[in-house]
Formats: sequence, C-alpha cells, structure tokens
Amino acid sequence: MAASFNSAGRGRSTPVNTVRRRSSTGSGGRAGEISEQPSKLVQPEPTTMILSVDLTKIYAKLEDLQNQIIDNDINIAELYLIIDNLQDQVQENFDITINLIKQRMRWLGNWTQQLYKKFDTVRDGAWTMIANKDTEERPAPQESGVPVNTYPEVPIWDTPNPSHVGVVHSGHRYTFSSGGIFKQLRVWIPAVTPTATYHVIVANITDPNNIGYSEFTPANINENDWTIIGLSGGLIQDGDVFIVYIDSYDSADNVQQFSDGWTFTGNDNNAIPNAGEWNTRTNNILVRINGQSLGGNYDTQIANSTAGSTWRMQHTGDPNSWVEYRQDTAVTSVGSDHTFNYTVSGTGANGQPTTGDDCLVTLTAHTAAATEIVALINQWVTQPLPNVLIEGYLTIDGGANIGNPNDGFGVDIQVQAATVSDDWDLIAYNQGFGEQPDQPQDVVTYLGETVTYNGNTVVYNA
Repeated sequence: MAASFNSAGRGRSTPVNTVRRRSSTGSGGRAGEISEQPSKLVQPEPTTMILSVDLTKIYAKLEDLQNQIIDNDINIAELYLIIDNLQDQVQENFDITINLIKQRMRWLGNWTQQLYKKFDTVRDGAWTMIANKDTEERPAPQESGVPVNTYPEVPIWDTPNPSHVGVVHSGHRYTFSSGGIFKQLRVWIPAVTPTATYHVIVANITDPNNIGYSEFTPANINENDWTIIGLSGGLIQDGDVFIVYIDSYDSADNVQQFSDGWTFTGNDNNAIPNAGEWNTRTNNILVRINGQSLGGNYDTQIANSTAGSTWRMQHTGDPNSWVEYRQDTAVTSVGSDHTFNYTVSGTGANGQPTTGDDCLVTLTAHTAAATEIVALINQWVTQPLPNVLIEGYLTIDGGANIGNPNDGFGVDIQVQAATVSDDWDLIAYNQGFGEQPDQPQDVVTYLGETVTYNGNTVVYNA
C-alpha cells in the first residue's frame, strides 16, 4: 500500500500501536490462540521538506514491514497446521517403526534358562523355536513315556481288499486332546503296479480357514507291508486336528493334444463359456470348457475323461506360460458345456495364462484300473491311545468323506507324549530321520518372513 504525504506543514509522529486478535482456525493463527498484530499506522503531517523526505521513506518502510507481518501471520498459521500434521505423521511412523522393531525376530543362539521376550528365537536341541510372548518356559517339547503306534505290527486286514476304479483317499482323522510329537508315519499299500501312483498327505485342519498340507511321495514302496514315511518331528498341540491319508490311483495314460483355439476368459468366471472358450468358476474350484474349439469339436473326448486325468492349458504365444490341472471328479456335461473339479498340479515358469490368452489344451486321459486299499471294520470302537480320537476317512473321486468313523485304513502314526509350551511356536525341527541334531537348517520362515542364519548371525530379508 503506497504512503501519501503532504510536503507542507509539520506534524507529530504517531507510535506503532498493537492490537490483540483472537483466531479460531487456519486463517489467523493457531486455533484457540491469541496473537499479537500491529495496527494500521496513523501517518503524521510532515512540516518541512527536509524532514518529509526522510519521514516518507521511514513510514513507507514501516508500512511495508507491517503488511509483511500481517501477511506472514496468515502463512504462519497455515504453517502451524502443516507442522502439526507433519508431527502427527512423524509420531505415527515412529510408532510403526518401533512396533516393527519390537516384532523383529532376535536370534539368541542356544536356549538357556532365562526370561525371553516376544519374538526371541532360539535353538533347543533339534528344535528351533520363537517366543510368542514373554516367557521363561522351555521351548522344546519335553517327552514322557515311549512312542506308541496306533496299529499292531502285523494287522489282520479284512479280505478281499476293497477297490474302486478311480481316485481313492483312505486314512484317518486324528483329534488330539494333549500335546505331543509325530515321531513316525507309515502306510500299508496292498498292490504295487507300474501304473499305480501313491502320495501321502498330512493336512492340518485345526483352523479350517488356514489348512496346512504336507505331501510325501514314497520312493520305495513295500508291497503288502508297512512303508515308513519320514516325518521331521511334527509338533502337536492340544486341540490339533489332522487328516492323514493315502492318495492312490491306478491307470494307463492316453495323451490327447487338442488343437489351438481356446481363449481363457478368466478365473472365478461364472459365465458359460462360448465355443472356443474356457474359464474357472465358483470360487476357482471348477474348470469349465466348451467342447468346441476354433479347430474342431472335442465334446466326446472331454465328456469321457475320467477322474485323475490331467489338463494342461498353455498360452500359444508363450510356451512357459501354462497351468496344469488334475481332474478330481467325473465331467458334468450339458451339450458342449463341460465342468469338473480340479487341483492345480503345476504352473509354468512365466505363470498361468491370463484373461484373453489363446491356449493349446492337452488332455492326458487315464484308463482307470481298480485301486486297492486295506481296511479293518470297527477297528476304532476301542481307541488305542488315551489322548487321540481316531476316525476313519475315505473318499472316492474327490467326493465327501464316506468312511465309517470306526473303520480303520492303511495309515498308522507313531506319537510321542510330550509337554508342549504354548509360549513358543515351531520354526524348524533340525533333525530328520538320518540327520544329526547339530545340523542347522539355513532358511526358516515365520509369519511370512524369511530368516537366514548362520551361527548367531541373522540376516533379515526385506
């Protein structure tokens, strides 16, 4: 604002006054505070030309300074809000950082009797454990008694052996009412043929929303006898529930490569595929394919494929982009619309095909033979172990459990009674069968975080 002076006449100078201004929000200062503001200058009448020139410059400077103070006061108020926000963010990030630091695993080497903090990690013999709370309890399970099997060494199985032309899952559901250790798992397989395949599955179903699976493929199967499957010291907690079963299938393969011309229309897509389309649907548990590709009609081959067949859908533009499904049920067909339940058995180095990719479809169909299993009716009417409830488990072609709870099948576990601390979680058991307890495991995972350690050095991977 320009100052206006009259060069004639003399007047008295007026001092700069201040007023107190209350500000409520951002435009006048910090909320709820009173700030000092200079009042507008009252300019004097200059009396002589000699003084008026100097006074004009002085008052011009003062007024300009006053305007800057007023303007800067508004900016300072906004700056205060910015600072407050930054301080909040800094505090929040500080709290998050401190929390993450607290949640870092801290490798402390071999366990000794002392107080351990949450996330402290130690080795106790063959066990590598991490504390889930502050604790003085010992991490490794403390064994008591001797290991006990659920079956006798030579069971008297029912004859003839039950059989089914298709995929058979046979085993048991185990519900534990006390802690312990899986010491051994063994299976009894009655027939070994060049076309039969067997896998042993251990499923921890304690939390049905977070089921854990371990799969074992026996290298050398003893026909009509026990075959031992090594377990790496599986830890059992009170209340744990496991299903352990043999996945068995006997068939001859017949590879049929269909022509190009099926376009993938997406995962979890409930639309009926048109000619030349395929998708997965209903929460990704069904493959749905139209029997007509752009290169031909394959309704008959698809409709007649049996459970246990494998399907490879390969992106025609990238041979390393593919997905392979194991067909778990018979095909349901309505005209050229075919569906079946599946299990993903593999993917390519570049992942699965994506929506819109053209695919080559290869069906490895199986001519199923009779799959034999062993059974003992009413084996579990009297339970062999005091703290384990054993129930029969039997499915065919991916269906529901049809096993009688009292019936036994060809799976036997050996359990060691033990006191298991709830204050520690298992990271690794470093003594498998045939290994030495002082052989460290180099990589372990806990809550999704990979930790590599060597001696007392821990490297945290981002």
